Amino acid sequence: MSVAVCGSDHDASDERKHAGKQHEVDTLQAQQPAMPVIGYLGAESPAAFASRLRAFRQGLSETGYVEGRNVAIEFRWAEGQHNKLPALAAELAGRSVNVIVAPGGAPPALAAKSATLNAPI
Repeated sequence: MSVAVCGSDHDASDERKHAGKQHEVDTLQAQQPAMPVIGYLGAESPAAFASRLRAFRQGLSETGYVEGRNVAIEFRWAEGQHNKLPALAAELAGRSVNVIVAPGGAPPALAAKSATLNAPI
């Protein structure tokens, strides 16, 4: 006695097609470069740097970068406690950011420079 299973050849064919399409999607995603990440090391608070942050984001936008769309920004704020800057800079460096922005004078810039040999400051 033979038993016919309806649609089994069709189901297997559909599964192979789906697997092939998923592989294409995975391949395309793997080929796309990762979104660049900017580390922003602030010596003060976001409120104290509000005008600088607006100008920074505007400058990024003018060069084609929009936060959340094609660039990510990781912020670390020392809240005026400069002794926290080295640890915050090391945290950004540990996140493998592509570049560190360190506005506000020498303390954040030196902390960033000491934290990484790879990311431009």
